Amino acid sequence: MQNRHNKFSALILTFSLMLPTASYAGIETLLIGEQQGNCTIRVTHDATPSSMFGTLVFRSFVVIDSVHHPCAATKSHVRETLSKGIAQYIAYNNLKPITSIMVGKISHFPWIKSDWLNKSQSGSYEKMSRSDFNALVSSEAISEPFKTALNKNGLEFD
Repeated sequence: MQNRHNKFSALILTFSLMLPTASYAGIETLLIGEQQGNCTIRVTHDATPSSMFGTLVFRSFVVIDSVHHPCAATKSHVRETLSKGIAQYIAYNNLKPITSIMVGKISHFPWIKSDWLNKSQSGSYEKMSRSDFNALVSSEAISEPFKTALNKNGLEFD
């Protein structure tokens, strides 16, 4: 059996138009939590007890009056924090292998939203076809910080 840490051929970057990362359910293990300005950024490992695989969940938020509100994460914040979170994931021996990275709503990443609006044929990322959506998510402009974080930790992204 192949080592769980060296190849992510089925890795999926999970973006959502409407589903916040808070609605993802399972047993979460905090891998890293950092403050970037007024934003708190956390990377967790999430898996249900019955599943064979887990998901890395990237969240960026600010707490106002005890309520979590999303805040914008820059490419460098994503790259740096996710890289540290993946390093922690690798250090744990008891976590299930990951097959995806859940990053939440596109609107929380201004650099992604901007790229989508510039390239979208429909004028709105909500109206993009599935093939346009897949092409943009896998484009270098959008996937670079995620791929860089994986590669920095010796992982491959196909």
